Amino acid sequence: MRRSAFLLLLVLTGCTRNSDGITPQIILQEPSSGAITRAGKALVKGYAFDEAGVQSIKINDTELFTVKGYASKKGKRIVPFSFQTDGKTSVSSYVIQVSDSSNNKTRLELPIRVDQKAPQITIKRVDRDLNTMRIEGVVKDNVKVQDVLVGGVSIGVTAGAEVPFYAEVPPQDTTVSAIDSAGNKTLERVETPPPPRIEPAQTTSTDTAQQ
Repeated sequence: MRRSAFLLLLVLTGCTRNSDGITPQIILQEPSSGAITRAGKALVKGYAFDEAGVQSIKINDTELFTVKGYASKKGKRIVPFSFQTDGKTSVSSYVIQVSDSSNNKTRLELPIRVDQKAPQITIKRVDRDLNTMRIEGVVKDNVKVQDVLVGGVSIGVTAGAEVPFYAEVPPQDTTVSAIDSAGNKTLERVETPPPPRIEPAQTTSTDTAQQ
């Protein structure tokens, strides 16, 4: 009886080790989430981790361990991987699936979007005094405005599809440029308005009489 109980314990222990119940992990290094690219191609880098050893990495149902350079990494706890998206469609999705020896699986879907449309800059107001020029406007993009620069210097806007901006610069011709999340860039030239007219001091009748 004791021998049977001991054998049963060994069997259960073996099952526990083979079925750890812990799913593998997928860590993306770049891009951290869905990528937006203007070239239509993006480099995806990351690694798979499993305490019991990674047995399978599939990219859109293609087994990575059948690709040259990856076969020797099968069964290791940490397996780095990378691949290049093809960029053939405007929106595509890549599914990364990792399995361990117990057939625990983790699935990650990575959307890739192609954006070749540059942001639009609208200058709403330009005025100046003797020492300062003020520029006010808005930038719009079909995806997301990432940055706005005035005179080549970032003014630190909050990223979004529509971004208002305001800047004070020296009174001279300058540029406003905008960059979206895909790296598309637009540049708008801004000419400085003429300086304010300074009227000569009015001569009063008292001043004339004193002369």
